[in-house]
Amino acid sequence: MATWKPGNKPRQIIVNKLDVAISQLETAMLLWFHDGDPVSIHALTVSSHDCMNALVEHHTKNSSMLQSWMKTQSRNFQDKIRSAQNFFKHGKKDLKAKYSLVPTFTDMVMMDAVISFEKLPEVSPRAVMRAFTTRFFLEYPHLLREDARKRFEETLEAQQLSRISRKEYWEAEFPKFLARFPK
Repeated sequence: MATWKPGNKPRQIIVNKLDVAISQLETAMLLWFHDGDPVSIHALTVSSHDCMNALVEHHTKNSSMLQSWMKTQSRNFQDKIRSAQNFFKHGKKDLKAKYSLVPTFTDMVMMDAVISFEKLPEVSPRAVMRAFTTRFFLEYPHLLREDARKRFEETLEAQQLSRISRKEYWEAEFPKFLARFPK
């Protein structure tokens, strides 16, 4: 690792909002596949989702599916949904409080971030996101349209893959996604 010395200019990395959103989302997904820390997964996911939603609004003039749905909910409900994000990032507030995180909600936000990413112009499918999407629907098949869910659940491969852990799925299936989607 390089060390910094007075007078040396520190190395800089130039990123744009899409770079940031992709980096955060794919890091969250890697943690998710490897049973990483749920708090870190959530924090990375909601930060990425915020960037993805802003990019989608800029390019399409529409919010993400989740943001559109949230706008139809009461202010109290919206605050409750954002409470984990706010609890994690505001260090001086509620120092003795505790928070009950629901990882399933994080998964839903992560999926919405992928959907948002795929609405952006001039982006290519990414292996990590495609692997996540497939595993997501193995874990939440009830979110598929009924006809798609039935076809999906009837395949022998889906039945077998739904019985293995996320990490085993990653190890067995990610190389296939990487071959199809080089990024």
